[in-house]
Amino acid sequence: MKVLKQVFSNLSAPARRALENKGIDSLEKLAEYSKQEILQLHGIGRTSIPKLLALLNNENLTFKNNKMSDSKITVQAIVNADAKKTWDCYTDPQHIIHWNFADPSWHCPSATNDIKIGGIYNARMEAKDGSFGFDFEAVYSEIAEGKHFTYGFGDREATVQFNDLGTQTEVIVTFDPEDENPIELQKGGWQSILNSFKNYTENN
Repeated sequence: MKVLKQVFSNLSAPARRALENKGIDSLEKLAEYSKQEILQLHGIGRTSIPKLLALLNNENLTFKNNKMSDSKITVQAIVNADAKKTWDCYTDPQHIIHWNFADPSWHCPSATNDIKIGGIYNARMEAKDGSFGFDFEAVYSEIAEGKHFTYGFGDREATVQFNDLGTQTEVIVTFDPEDENPIELQKGGWQSILNSFKNYTENN
């Protein structure tokens, strides 16, 4: 059994101390807790969860009650483009800024994407009239280039899958809902962004 400093060496010092204070000195002990319980520990930031999940996955472990459930929301689209182009348009910031918004009254003025385990995806989303805006930031926990990836944002996760259909690609996005808005509203927003992506990719 690997000890604390070895197995959690990629975490910040405050995060390691938080786990140590809780008596979590191995991945087996970590797997006895849910993501929500770990996030409540002082010193654990939102970027720690994807790193911990990746470590657990490497040992075929996961957080308690962290199984794929019916509470997840799924949106999908068939894109009339091959898998490589579809992947590139979805992950390259030069493309992301042209489609990453749910409504024409919004835009995505900037984006960065360090697509590696522990890497950060960041996209700035703003209303064109300047009335509102926010940064969507996520940390990658799993990547199979050209096929699928998973990233975490806060205590939520999203997985994007690319199924090669030859001259077409099926894109399936599965994500954890938040608690503030109705499920149908959230599904509609993510579907609108995916539709924007489909339109951009097919016409560029």
